[in-house]
Amino acid sequence: MSLDLHSELTRPVYATGNDFEATHSPLYHPKFLHAATPALRAIFADAGRVTPPIEPLLHHIAENLFDDALNVNQLKRACGVRNNSMMTVFRYEVGETPARYIERHRIETAARLIDTTQVPVSVIADMVGYADYSTFARAFRRRYEIAPTYYRERQRQATTDTTSQQ
Repeated sequence: MSLDLHSELTRPVYATGNDFEATHSPLYHPKFLHAATPALRAIFADAGRVTPPIEPLLHHIAENLFDDALNVNQLKRACGVRNNSMMTVFRYEVGETPARYIERHRIETAARLIDTTQVPVSVIADMVGYADYSTFARAFRRRYEIAPTYYRERQRQATTDTTSQQ
C-alpha cells in the first residue's frame, strides 16, 4: 500500500497530547522522517567509527542533509576546514567523497519516498535537497541506472505482479 504523502503534507500535523499545530514543513512530517531515518542512522553510525577530525563533518551532514545549500564548500566553511586534506581524509575513512556521500543518502531517501508515497517526483527532489530537478534526475540515474519516474513505474509494476501472484 502506497502512502499519499502529498495530500497529507497539506494537512496539519498535531503534536501528541497537545493542541498546537506542528510545522507544515515536509521535513518534519512523520512519513518523511520514516523515509529519512535509515540515511540518518547510517551517517551517525559512520560518525561513531571515524577519527575525531571527521566526526564534525558527518554531524553537519546529518543536520543539513536535506538542505539544498549543503555542498562541499558549505560543509568546509561550516566546519572550519581550510584545505582539501580533510576531504582526502574523509574519503579515506568513509570510502567516498563528501559530495558522493551526501548524494547517496539523499537519493536513497528519495527512492524510499518514491516507493512508498504518491508525492510527485519533482516534489520529492526538492524535499531531499535538490533545487534543480535535472540535477536530481542525473544523480538518481547514477545511483539506480534508471530515471526516477521509470523507477516508480517499475516498483509499482513489481508490487502489482507480486500481489497478482498471491
